Amino acid sequence: MDDIQEQKTADIENIGKFVFASSWTDDVVESIPMWKMYTDPRCGVRIKLRKNPFLKHGTRGSDFEKVLGATLEDEKSRTTVMDTFLDLTAMLEGGYVSSQGWSGDILTKIEYTNDLDKLEPSVGSCENGKNRIDLGLLGKYKNTHWRFQNEWRYIMDFVPMNFSSNPQQIARYFSQTVLQMFTGIAEPPFRYYDLDIDPKYFEEMEITCSPQMSAGNRTILETLVERYNPNATILESELLGKI
Repeated sequence: MDDIQEQKTADIENIGKFVFASSWTDDVVESIPMWKMYTDPRCGVRIKLRKNPFLKHGTRGSDFEKVLGATLEDEKSRTTVMDTFLDLTAMLEGGYVSSQGWSGDILTKIEYTNDLDKLEPSVGSCENGKNRIDLGLLGKYKNTHWRFQNEWRYIMDFVPMNFSSNPQQIARYFSQTVLQMFTGIAEPPFRYYDLDIDPKYFEEMEITCSPQMSAGNRTILETLVERYNPNATILESELLGKI
């Protein structure tokens, strides 16, 4: 993130690396600061998509049986389909877990504040001898200096998890992982994660060209759109010829 303060908490160093975010804005009006800060003026674009455009993954309990090597006794649990943002069988096989994986909405409006307890929160606690980390406190607040961004974020946390053992061992593994997160030993399961966009929403994409886009890069953009998303709309910047 461009805001250095976002990596800070009051108690656990670098814990933000387990929180994954995709940043967007809800500002309909084009922003000169955003064009200047986040694009090359000769080739930058602004992409518009509907909220939560992600493809849902249907997973049955019987799919879990194949991965975990266990049998679900309840027939309803075996056949019921769960629609989730994450491919749950891939999650089990990949050795990670996300508390937002079952969510129907992972979009959060950023709150701009000068409250240090929100900007650099305490995320760790110990209850009844068990360590806990509240990753949900991260990624939702920014200093008021960034208010011009009008930012929204898709936020998910990912924690390594070993599902290839019995339930008692899984619980112990999770406790060990949390302890390692406290001490800075644990690492996230990957550096980035791609969510699949539903094809019908992908086709609704609107692409606004940078107000200073070169003719050559405009041709490249048109070629890419024709090849990968021919139903997308390409728009001229309202600032064309003004900056």
